[in-house]
Amino acid sequence: MKHEREKTYCCGEGGAAGFVNREYSREWKNKRLNEAENDIVVYCYGCKYFLRNKNFNVYHILDLIFGNSKNPGKITYWINRWKL
Repeated sequence: MKHEREKTYCCGEGGAAGFVNREYSREWKNKRLNEAENDIVVYCYGCKYFLRNKNFNVYHILDLIFGNSKNPGKITYWINRWKL
C-alpha cells in the first residue's frame, strides 16, 4: 500500500469518527480499501471490523500470531489479547 507503516492512513473509524461524521468516515475507509491490492493485516480490532468487505480478507496480527486466521469469534480476540 502506498500509505503504510509510518504513513498509514486511519481506517476512518478512529475516535468513533463514524458517529460524528459518517460521510467523512466512509471517505477514509474507501481511501484505505482503494490502496489495498490484497488481504490486509491490521493491529487494531476496530480497523479489522470497519475495513471488512467482500473483495478480500482483513486479519488482525494476533490472529495470525496465535494461528486463528479463519475469522475467530470475539471471545478468541480477547483471549489472544490476554495471551500477548
